[in-house]
Formats: sequence, structure tokens, C-alpha cells
Amino acid sequence: MNLWLALGAFACGALAALGVQTWFGPEPVLHPGAVVEPGVAGGQELAQLREELARLRGQPADATAERREAPEVPAADAAAPAPELPQPLRDLLGHLLLELRELLTAGLLPAHYESRLAELAELLLQAWLDAGRPERAAMLLTVFARHELSGVSPETVARIGSAMLSAGDRHGARDAFLSALRLQGDNWQAAIELARLDPAAGLALIEELRAAQRSGEADQALAWQRLLFLIASKRGGEVASELADGAGIEDGDGRGGPSLLGLLAEFDPKLATALFDERLAKAKDAGIEVLRATALRNQGKRTEAIAALRALLEREAGHDEAWQMLRQLDGEAALRMAVALAQKNEAVAPVLRQAEILRELGRTEDAAVALEEAWRREPRAAAYAMVQVDVLRWSARIVDQARRARDDELFGDYADELCRLGRLQEAVAFYREAAQLDPSDGEWTSKLREAQAGRNPVGGH
Repeated sequence: MNLWLALGAFACGALAALGVQTWFGPEPVLHPGAVVEPGVAGGQELAQLREELARLRGQPADATAERREAPEVPAADAAAPAPELPQPLRDLLGHLLLELRELLTAGLLPAHYESRLAELAELLLQAWLDAGRPERAAMLLTVFARHELSGVSPETVARIGSAMLSAGDRHGARDAFLSALRLQGDNWQAAIELARLDPAAGLALIEELRAAQRSGEADQALAWQRLLFLIASKRGGEVASELADGAGIEDGDGRGGPSLLGLLAEFDPKLATALFDERLAKAKDAGIEVLRATALRNQGKRTEAIAALRALLEREAGHDEAWQMLRQLDGEAALRMAVALAQKNEAVAPVLRQAEILRELGRTEDAAVALEEAWRREPRAAAYAMVQVDVLRWSARIVDQARRARDDELFGDYADELCRLGRLQEAVAFYREAAQLDPSDGEWTSKLREAQAGRNPVGGH
């Protein structure tokens, strides 16, 4: 038995014993902290458990200084009140908890998890998070990181840190993200959140990990993170030097890391603007232009950011990211831009963009007029937009267009929208038409079965 097996038995035993006590009262059960060996009928006393854990850690049981440095996971608080369940379900829950205790007593549950430590870790973290106790999950994450247990999902770690932040515990959130990076060197989201919370702590961690002589592959992630923490610390001289020397590092060296240039625009927008100006003086780059507009916005230079985006869209009218940012900064300016572009040529795209912006501004009837113009220019493209805007208003035209073009995707989108409106029986016929047009697309047959059974396959508005 090793430390993780002991902790697994401790956790599973606590769950089983607590559940049995909750549902069946004072019946003698296993001690929540018991470490059970196969064939043993009962659990060990708390003192024995502490001695066993101390032995497994290789420390004396009374080594208080060591325990302060690496504290044991404390016992769980008292059980929360039992949920209000019908009696049959209460009986079933109690039975399941007794089965869990039996698995633990027989040694089968610890044996199962001995080779699946990450699975057990994930189970415990999710359970504490779902119970509204992120601080317990964060404490376990620290233990896992200390023992270099890999396999905990980045999503779970993000939930822990976010939950700690929501609870106002920035220190706990920082520790959670530090633990995440110990567990997974290329956990980009954890690195970004840590940069926002405490970049100095991030830099200290990078130096510690570098001293541990990680592999060459891991060094790429460490270099990316170090530069991120330098950016967040506003150490502009070092940042500029490393960006000039580290080819590829700004984009995670091709290993999935987000663009450091975007983070530079967030953390140090003044330095970012100067860097982007240098690059744009050498060559036009729409992505850099959007980042430059972002940096300008983050400095409070909203008018300059809008002008930069308009200049980009004059040259590249289909740049979605530029449109999105312009709409966020000034919806009316984005609308004027879309109208001007629509008047310049007969393409359908600027008219659809105009209709989209009008909807965002709450001008529904004006958006409908724009969609009528889009229909005149290109019915098929307009039909897809009409589905999203008001499927019932243009129902006949949408269906006619789908049949003319033999477009299963348009039929499917139309049926989806009917389902969102709660009109499942009407949707059945159009899922059927979509499936007949493309029998190999399992999406339509699956949704058809759901709608025929009276189950909504997409949910409602």
C-alpha cells in the first residue's frame, strides 16, 4: 500500500461511513479515516491512521515541523443535510452507500484505484467542487502537485481557481493555479490566470522548475510561461529582448500556447503598441492590426482604436475579428461601416453584416429590411440568416429554398429552430427531409428520433 492508496481508502471510507451515518443513524460503521486491508472487518483507529500515513511519508508521527510544511488533509466537516428525496430513492441511496462500504472493507475499492490514481483524484476534486467546497479541492490539488500526480484535467483546475476567486480567496486561487502548473507544464489557462493574480509567484515557480532540469520539450512551455510572467510584471526591456530572440515562442512554439502578443496587449498595452507599430512598419498584417487596436483600447484610446479598425476593414471587409471588436467599441460606427460597404458593391456579405449589427442594436424591423435586400442578392445565404432572425416570418421562403437547393443543412437548421420554439411535431417533417437528402449524416436521423419521441433535441430559447 502506498500513500495514494491510503488517501484513496481514507476518502472512500469517509464517504461511505458518512453516508451510512446520514441515512441510517448511529449504526456502527467504519471510521471515516480508516485504512482497510483486504479481509479486515473494521477500520483502524485515528491514531493508527496517522501512524500509517506518517510511515508512508517517511516521517516520524510527531514531526510537527514537517507536518506544518506539508499538512495532512483534514477530516471532512459534518455531513450536509440529506437531500429531500422520495423514500424509495432514499432507501436506494442508503443501499448504494452500504455497497460502497463493503467494497472498501473487502479491499476491492483501494485495489481498483491503486493503478488509477488520477481517476480517483479527479473524482475527489469534482465531488468537493460540486459540494460547494472549492477550498477542499484546492487543498487536495496541492497534495497532488507535491507528489507529481499527473492526469488531473485542466478544466477541473480552472474550476477550482475560478471558484476560489468567486469566493474572494485570491491567495487560494493563486495556489491552485501554481499547483496546476506543477502538474501540467503546458496548462496555458492556469499560467494566464496566475499571471493576472501573482506574476512574481509564477516567475519563482519557473525558476524552481528550471532548476529541476525538466526535459527539452517542457523547457519550451517554461520559456513561454516565463515570458508571460515577465509581460504581466511589466518588465518591458526583458520582454522586448526575449521576443526578439525567441522565434516562435510568442505563439507557444506551435505547442498550443495562446499568442503572447494578445496577452501583451492586455498586460502592457503601451509596450504592445510600440512593438506592433514596429512590425507594421515592415509589413501589413491584419492580425497585428487587430492586436494594436486592442492595445489602444486598453490604454483608453478608444477613438484611435476605432479608426484603426475602420482602416483595416476598408482593406479587408471580411475580417470577422475586426468586425467583432468594432461592434464592441461602437455599434453605430460598425453599422455605418457595414452600410457604406454594402453600398459599394453587390456582394451579400456586407448586407448580412448590416442585418446582424442592426439586430444587436435592437432594431429588428430594420434588420428584416436588410435581410430582404440580402435575399435579393443571394437567397441561399439570406435563408440561413433568416432562420436565426425570425424563422416563422420567412418560413415558406426558407423551406422553398432548401428544397430548390436540396440543402440538408438548411433543412436541419430550420428544424432546429422550430425545436427551440417548442414546435417539435413540425420539426419532425424537416428532420426527415434533411435525413433523406443526406442519409449518411447521423445528426439528422438522431434528431428525428428524438423529436418523434417528444424529446427536444436542441433545447429552447
